[in-house]
Amino acid sequence: MAEAMVYIKAQAPDVVLAMLGGWPIDSWRLEYEQLLDRLGVRDVVELCGVIPHVQLGTYLRVADVGLALLEESPKHQKNIATKQFDYMCCGVPVVANNLRPFREFLGCANAGIIINRCEPRPIADACLRLLGDPSLRYRLGQNGRRKVEQEWNWESQARELQAAFLRVIPLDVAQPNAWQ
Repeated sequence: MAEAMVYIKAQAPDVVLAMLGGWPIDSWRLEYEQLLDRLGVRDVVELCGVIPHVQLGTYLRVADVGLALLEESPKHQKNIATKQFDYMCCGVPVVANNLRPFREFLGCANAGIIINRCEPRPIADACLRLLGDPSLRYRLGQNGRRKVEQEWNWESQARELQAAFLRVIPLDVAQPNAWQ
């Protein structure tokens, strides 16, 4: 992301990358700050630290683009990153790398741009495309929000889980309120 900001800053100097979350080891944050200095992008990257979950939406709703970039590993080919749903819930289009969970959800919702290589230039190009096209940004953001409102929410998922249980373990019809 820091390296992508070199390209983004050159074309859109007012764009700021807000990085939410903590650092498990303090020296990693220091190393990252040194990288930002070496790249000349310290002025356009804000390290916000850990944000209380109840404030997350406040931060995300002002974003123009959400980044969901994970290391290409066997774990990330299977695990579903919740950050894509956080962005979609807030109507923010997502730029994500080409991992199966991102392809399946973002692709299905048409809620973002999947980049083939998680490298600085493709990340920057996808971000600049969204930043330069407000109607595309809005359309993708609303697609994601609609999908979360209609399908990818706790109520909908609870109904699907209940139906799955009923297929496997049918309840006695004399107990219509067994799930309550």
